[in-house]
Amino acid sequence: MLGRLARWLRILGYDTKYVTGENRFNSILESLHENRIILTRDRHLSANRAWKLLLIEHGHFAQQLLQLTRELGLAVSRKRLFSRCAACNTPIEPVVNKADVRQLVPQYVYETAGDFSRCPACNRIYWHGTHRALLLADLEKAGIKINE
Repeated sequence: MLGRLARWLRILGYDTKYVTGENRFNSILESLHENRIILTRDRHLSANRAWKLLLIEHGHFAQQLLQLTRELGLAVSRKRLFSRCAACNTPIEPVVNKADVRQLVPQYVYETAGDFSRCPACNRIYWHGTHRALLLADLEKAGIKINE
């Protein structure tokens, strides 16, 4: 239910695990061991106060992010944007030699983008594009404060 929120939290630079309902009990134990907060839309699960848990009230991810900023003090920082792989949660690393990604990105992107980053786990390639400005505009429109 919260897969899109998990992806956005990673884009914002937060270490975020996304778990499906297959192995809920082990996921809860793991969250306790790793000192994580469980985000859920499951009212039954959220009734148990033994765990660090937050019931996500809204179905739209922008409202979900706004709830996290208000209730958990989640901070959105420009410096942390796109610092983790949106797909697998691994911190991304800068590509030192631009030529290493020449065959991995579209020609136009290779010619126009200045810097690239790569996920060392799943090898996805990231670069600064117009999506960064659009993301910031969407967050501001949703009422989410953006820090430097």
